[in-house]
Amino acid sequence: MTRHSTASGTSGNPRELFSLKISLVDEAGKLFTNSNKIPISLALYTVENPPKFLESNTLGNKMLKGYTEQDLLNGTCTFDKIQIKEVTSHYRKGMLFMVAFAKMPSFGCVQE
Repeated sequence: MTRHSTASGTSGNPRELFSLKISLVDEAGKLFTNSNKIPISLALYTVENPPKFLESNTLGNKMLKGYTEQDLLNGTCTFDKIQIKEVTSHYRKGMLFMVAFAKMPSFGCVQE
C-alpha cells in the first residue's frame, strides 16, 4: 500500500494556515478503507542527507502549529489549520520535508 497526500495553501508565508488530506490507497490508486483507527502524526525534516527532525524554529518555538495528530479511518484523515512557524529560506535549498507517519501506540509497562 502507498500513501497519497494533497495540501492546499498559498504562497508559503509562515503565518498562513493550510489543510492536508491523507489517503490510504492501494497499488492501483484505489482508496483502501481501513476499519481500525490508525493514529497519524505530522513532522518536519530538513532536506539534508541525512534529514534532521525540526522540532523548533530559529526563535525556539514549535515549528508546526495546529492539530498535528489525527486518526486515519475509512482510508482518510484531514489535518486542518496547520501552520509552519518558520520561513523555508532559513534552510538548505529553501525547502523542508513534511512527513506524515503512523504513530505507534503506547502500551505502557507490563506489571507482574
